[in-house]
Amino acid sequence: MLNSTTRIKHLRFIIASNKRSFTDPVTWLVFFLLTVGFCTLHFLNMYYLADNPQCGFLEFVMNNNCLESTKKATPLNAFLRILRNSSVYTLFMMIPVYFNLFVLKKYMIDDSRGTVLSYMPYLLASLFNALVFALLVHLLYSIFPDFINVQFRYLVNVLTIFGTQLVATGLLFRRETLEYIRELEKAKKREQKVKEENVQLKEKLQDIEISGDNNLLKVGTKK
Repeated sequence: MLNSTTRIKHLRFIIASNKRSFTDPVTWLVFFLLTVGFCTLHFLNMYYLADNPQCGFLEFVMNNNCLESTKKATPLNAFLRILRNSSVYTLFMMIPVYFNLFVLKKYMIDDSRGTVLSYMPYLLASLFNALVFALLVHLLYSIFPDFINVQFRYLVNVLTIFGTQLVATGLLFRRETLEYIRELEKAKKREQKVKEENVQLKEKLQDIEISGDNNLLKVGTKK
């Protein structure tokens, strides 16, 4: 009994973990944590590449250089600055990814014949989408230099956006396949249940016919 209960709970967890309301937040949380790591590495790289930095790493994070360092920075302030940059970058990444899922995938993959050549227009559109949004990121760098301090290279942004689109499309394909398999299994169970009910109904009808043949009332010997 314990094993069956554990299996049911495990099955429910698998079904729930494949729903969009569960996978999307977890996926974006992982992406956000990776962005926090990349931002930290970016600041470390810029700090050690600087010529004889005259301030500490925390001050460098707070001011993006050592020339404007006016006050002592705390680890909390530097960490919050990294979190802010990571949050802005993650939120911006959601725009091309969901544009890819709701527009490019919907109208270029779902309606295709499923061949390799039919995916080429989608790949080209995804690449163009990455080029455009990476350019918008660099425009934000120039317009709001104090709001986004972590300035990745253009090629890095293009590869990040393009790769994130492909990963998101693959995860969505996996989720849709699992949903299709579950619906197919439910349909088979419903079909099996209907067959069993039909067999039971036929058996009841046969019992009624047999009982009806046996319960005859004979009156007289003539027709």
